[in-house]
Amino acid sequence: SILMFKDGGAEDRAAAEQAELDVIGRWLPQLADEELTRKWVVEAIAATGVNDMSKMGMVMGALMKNHKAELDGKLAQRIVKEELLSK
Repeated sequence: SILMFKDGGAEDRAAAEQAELDVIGRWLPQLADEELTRKWVVEAIAATGVNDMSKMGMVMGALMKNHKAELDGKLAQRIVKEELLSK
């Protein structure tokens, strides 16, 4: 909506929307980046002892148990696949 307000010439409404977005953003949890997610994935693989794709769910379960609010599930799933396929 911010872009629509700007495109429509309603800069004041765009600024109000941006201010609201900034406030909301301060309260939302921040998701881990790829580097930290990969670190957690490697730790979860080691902790579960999983070494093949057939037990990927065990790794994802361990990740979600320990880092659910901090984790982008799609990113974690991609990294788990990468790590297990490289073993």
